[in-house]
Amino acid sequence: MVFMLMGAHGEIGAADDIWTLEDRAAAIVAAALLDGALDRAVQAAFVQDPEALKSMFAESSPLGSFGNRINLGYLLGIYSKDARDDLRRIAKVRNRFAHSLAARKFTDDGIRDHCMNLKLVERYMIDANDPNRKLEPGDFMSYGVADSAERLKEPRSRYTETVALLHKGLQAVGGGVPVPGTPKF
Repeated sequence: MVFMLMGAHGEIGAADDIWTLEDRAAAIVAAALLDGALDRAVQAAFVQDPEALKSMFAESSPLGSFGNRINLGYLLGIYSKDARDDLRRIAKVRNRFAHSLAARKFTDDGIRDHCMNLKLVERYMIDANDPNRKLEPGDFMSYGVADSAERLKEPRSRYTETVALLHKGLQAVGGGVPVPGTPKF
C-alpha cells in the first residue's frame, strides 16, 4: 500500500524512505508518520483554538504522548478497538526499536510477535489474485495486493502495511483526504 499524503507536514520524503530504510529506521519513521496523522485526527475533534490545542498536545502535556493520543482517539470514537490495539502494537514495536540497542530486525523475537498480531491488515488487505474476494464499491479502507497471504507472513510487510492502512484512515478523519462521512476502521 502506498501512503496517502497530501504534501503537508513534511511526510512525502519520509514515506518514500520507509521502503528502503533498514528495519530500525523504517519502524521509527513509519510510526512517526502515523503519530502525526493521529495527532491531527484527534485535534480535529476539538474546538479549533490554536493556543489551547498547543498547550494540550505539546510533548510534555497530557496529550503529548503517542500512547495517550491512541487512547483518546479510541475514546472519541475515531476508530475501533481493533485499530486501537494495532496502534498500541505499533507503538510497542517503535519503542523497542528506539530504546533497545539489541533490537535490529523485524524478525527479532518480541518485535516479530507484535507485528504478527497486527489484525486490521487481515481485514482490509484483499488478495488481488483471489476471485472470491473483491473490493466493494464505497469500501474506503480495503485495497488489493497480489499474493497478500505471502506478504502477511513477513513481519516488516505486516507492520508497514498496517501503518499505511491506519495512516489512510487517520488522514481521512484528520482532514487530509475528503471522504463522505467519517470512516470508522
